[in-house]
Amino acid sequence: MGRTRFLAECESRLVLDGAVGASGRPVEGDQSVAWSTLRALVRRGLLTAPGLPGMAPSDLSLLAGIVPELKARAVPRDALDQGEVASAFAALLTAIAEEAPVALIIADANLADSAKLSALGAALTQLQQARASAILAPSDDDPAQPRALRHPGGQV
Repeated sequence: MGRTRFLAECESRLVLDGAVGASGRPVEGDQSVAWSTLRALVRRGLLTAPGLPGMAPSDLSLLAGIVPELKARAVPRDALDQGEVASAFAALLTAIAEEAPVALIIADANLADSAKLSALGAALTQLQQARASAILAPSDDDPAQPRALRHPGGQV
C-alpha cells in the first residue's frame, strides 16, 4: 500500500470512529502562498465541523481573514503574527474537539513552508485536553525538509 492510500485509509477509519477529519496535500507552489496548508485543512473538513460556531468571535475573525469561506460567519481581520494564527487555529481545533475528536492529515508535508508547519505545531501544543491529532507524512527523503517538520517540538 502506498503512502497516499495509507493516509486516506487512516482518515477513513478515524472518521468512521466519529472523528472530524481534515486533510491537505500541499504542492511545491504552496511554499510561497501564505497559510495555504491551514486554509486547505479548514476547507477540507473543518469548515462545516460541529463546534465551529462556539469559537470566540476574535479568533473566528482572524481565521476569516485567512479562509474566505468564513467571511459569512465573521468580519475578517489580518493576523499580527504567526503566534496569533496558531492561537486562533488552536481555538478552532478546541471548539471542534469539544464535539468530536479531530484528525488532521497532511500528505507531502515537506512541501508546506516552515511558518505553516510551525503554526500547526504551536496550535497542537496549546491543546492540552482537546481530542486532536495530526499525521504529517513527508514525501520521499527530501534533504530540504522544513526544520519544523524535522523538529516540531516533539508535539506534531
